[in-house]
Amino acid sequence: MKYKEGIILFNRQNGDSVSLRPYILPVALIIITLIVGGGFVLRAVRNFHFRVLNEQSVQYAHSYADGITKTAQATAAIDELLEAKLLTAGRTIALYEEEVSGESLAALAASLELDEVYYFNAEGEILFSNHGRYIGWRPPIGHPVEDFMLSGDQIRVEEIRPDTESGNLFKYAYIRSGGGFFQIGISAQTVEGLLHAFRPVTILREIAEGSEHVDSISFVNNDFRIEESSDPALIGLELDSPDLRTGLAGSDAFSFVYALQDEPYYYVHAPVIVDGERVGGLLISRSLENTNRLVRQTTALGLAAFSIVGLALFYALYMTYRRKKELYQLSNLHSATGLPNRRSLHRRISRCSQPGSALFLIHIYRLDNLDHTYGHRFVEGFFQDLARHLQEAFSHQYEFVHYADNRLALFIEDALSRDTLEDLAQQFSNSVLDFFGQMGLLKQLGVGVAIVQVGENNHTPEELFADGAITLLNHSEDSPLPYTFFSQSMKERLQRENAISEELRTFLIGQRDQLLAVEFQPILDLATGEIAAFEALTRMRSPNLGQVSPLEFISIAEREQLIGELDLWVLKQGCLFLRRLEQSGFPQVSVAVNISGKDLYNPAFPSRVGLVVQEHGINPARLVLEITESIMFESFAEISAAIRELKKHGVEIAIDDFGVGYSSFARLEELPVDEVKIDKSFIDGILTKDRDRLIIGELVAMCHKLGLRVVAEGVEEEEQRQYLREQGCDMMQGFLFSRSLPIDTAINKLKGVV
Repeated sequence: MKYKEGIILFNRQNGDSVSLRPYILPVALIIITLIVGGGFVLRAVRNFHFRVLNEQSVQYAHSYADGITKTAQATAAIDELLEAKLLTAGRTIALYEEEVSGESLAALAASLELDEVYYFNAEGEILFSNHGRYIGWRPPIGHPVEDFMLSGDQIRVEEIRPDTESGNLFKYAYIRSGGGFFQIGISAQTVEGLLHAFRPVTILREIAEGSEHVDSISFVNNDFRIEESSDPALIGLELDSPDLRTGLAGSDAFSFVYALQDEPYYYVHAPVIVDGERVGGLLISRSLENTNRLVRQTTALGLAAFSIVGLALFYALYMTYRRKKELYQLSNLHSATGLPNRRSLHRRISRCSQPGSALFLIHIYRLDNLDHTYGHRFVEGFFQDLARHLQEAFSHQYEFVHYADNRLALFIEDALSRDTLEDLAQQFSNSVLDFFGQMGLLKQLGVGVAIVQVGENNHTPEELFADGAITLLNHSEDSPLPYTFFSQSMKERLQRENAISEELRTFLIGQRDQLLAVEFQPILDLATGEIAAFEALTRMRSPNLGQVSPLEFISIAEREQLIGELDLWVLKQGCLFLRRLEQSGFPQVSVAVNISGKDLYNPAFPSRVGLVVQEHGINPARLVLEITESIMFESFAEISAAIRELKKHGVEIAIDDFGVGYSSFARLEELPVDEVKIDKSFIDGILTKDRDRLIIGELVAMCHKLGLRVVAEGVEEEEQRQYLREQGCDMMQGFLFSRSLPIDTAINKLKGVV
């Protein structure tokens, strides 16, 4: 986008004014001198140029009309010649149907000066071609070849058209012969070159270039719109002045002065007559810049006396302008890159947001890496170059805004279809990736585009920006599409997650009761059939949202840095349950508690576990901390050290979801763990896959060799339990025996009451 800067003039305020009396006489003398001298010079210069233009206008109009006629005649003549040649060649080729082959077609094409010759069978499949390409090709529905097949015509000649496969211009003919038909073609690319010389715009430019008195020459149609011009910038401009239209509609030459694109020009309009009918008119222009320059030179002597006052005034205005420019830049441009900023976009949206217009946010992934590697100044230049690249790639159609440190934005006021918006987003993404490639950063950076359309619920800039941020949160860099549209469900999901996060936060600081509860799922000893342990499972029931899945609230707790406090609370509930078990006469039963992988990266976590165990006075050997197997591969040395610190407090360690990462056996022996829990996906396969049975057997055997207990998770069928017992698996848990139970029910389950 290009910006025009101007000097800001201030009106009087608070009743203050400047007296004009001391300046009336000199100002009057200057004005009179300028008017008289300027009027004389202006009249002389204008008369000369106006006379020349008036004399040439009618001649140019006749030349243009002749050019239009010649264009039509040339087009028709060339088309007739091509058609005659195709018909003659087609009749000749039809005689060779019995001898048709690729070689024969190539020979015929060369002798008949044809560019393409194809032979189709009755089903429309290309059997032979003069150049060997497209063999086996069949026309799609609606293709010109199919139209000929279905028409029953013996011969057909088409108008010049682009070839559907190569895109090049051809004139084709079809000749039906026996069991098939021929398609022959002559390239029309050279025809386009010949016709170019006859085109109206070419004629206009030749006229303009051939006359030193003409700046531009344009053809105005009967709707008063510039249809062709030697100046491409004028094409499409509509002349909307009623007085001007009256003069243009006449049958005689008409001259006038008109400010076109904020610059005054002298114009002569002459009607264009083709075959006795008025098809428009020629608009011939001459810039008044030279005339105005002479006027300025004439008035220079008069302005000399006024120069001191003028310079002082100019200086004051210039300083005011500079100050206003600084304020404008602070308000509307990004301080580092100089690009339009979020505030300028905010103002634009406030003025123009209407249903269907759209906000695009272009997010650059991993830009912080460039900042760390090359410095902040490099990133600022990177953003400037990226915005310039996008503006040039889209011919300055769009104003790209430096929305945030790693985001560009643009706002499209037109109401476009979803398909068009998708196409634009894909183009933006491709252009950004192309820039990354030019910078050698294609592997280091990524791009994602959020699209937010203005609707009833987001018509203010603040709402649009908020929805754009939500959309980027929901866009994954791994998505097959580089863009994501905002939907109301995203906002609702975020609101739900925020509500869950707030409820968890409030609960964990002790300001809400009964949000979370811990239930305990029995773990059965397969050898004795007795309950050997329980696993603590957290349940959440929100007063506003109802039952919330553990997968949902645990992931939110991890994202909001609440997982440490949540795990500590669950650990305390597990310890309280251990005390109940001891008091109820079951000191041999263990309790397993899941801990997040993030806890293991907290150096203070092992000591916090020790304090909880000490405060509740439990036997730490009956407390089992479960760690997901996948965490072991993230940073083995740190995880191993953390587990060893936990073991110092006497607790036992179990590896949960074991078997998914089967290669973990390579390091399992190095970890001080006591138990592994085989993932449910292997247990489910017992009923259907023999190879899984073999794998489970090997898992159990290898764990026993390492001195580890083995627990099977997710056992739901009796056949699974029987197989696990046969393989020597130590324990199992799952719905076959029991779901998770509240504390009192779990105690009664041990007592055999339930």
